[in-house]
Amino acid sequence: RARTALGGRPIRKWILYLWRPHFVSVLDNARYDASFYHIDDEYSFSATEKSLCDRETAIIKRVNEVFITSRALIQKKGHFNPNTTQIPNGVDYATYSNPLPEPDEIKNIPHPRIGYVGYIKSHLNLEMHVELALKRPDWHFVFHGPIGVLGSMASAAERLFRLPNVHNTDDRFGFRGEAHRQHLPAFAQHFDVCLMGYQV
Repeated sequence: RARTALGGRPIRKWILYLWRPHFVSVLDNARYDASFYHIDDEYSFSATEKSLCDRETAIIKRVNEVFITSRALIQKKGHFNPNTTQIPNGVDYATYSNPLPEPDEIKNIPHPRIGYVGYIKSHLNLEMHVELALKRPDWHFVFHGPIGVLGSMASAAERLFRLPNVHNTDDRFGFRGEAHRQHLPAFAQHFDVCLMGYQV
């Protein structure tokens, strides 16, 4: 489909850029001059350490270059391909550092605001968030992002969002959109504390 979309443009080199292990079959089903695999997470998404799946080992060994974002993932996955480089994640500094107006969604929420931006999912320690919100009824906890897969955290999420000092701005629409991406820094700028309360 990508080749068709590019039409008859004078392409000198085709690069196959993969970022998930389940794309391994594309190595056999596409024509390309070079292949890259970008590892930016532990794709098993398991709460306990797991060994590499055969699919991911195969893709790492077969591509021309591997890019890995963290030292821990380099230790786990960096020895299968000699052409492996650690490249940390970056940030659009200008977008986050330039002052932005307060988003309408949080204008009426009192301070102090303790905020989280991202998918509300089972990776978050929602039991801890419930405990914090109960202990600090004068603090306001803001969750900006759509509800993802909650799994065993579903009942904790239900309890959390019933509390009067917990606010879910939802935003199930357009969370991935370009305009929204440029809107996200405004939330962080107008939180008193930014929270990343993941499970340990």
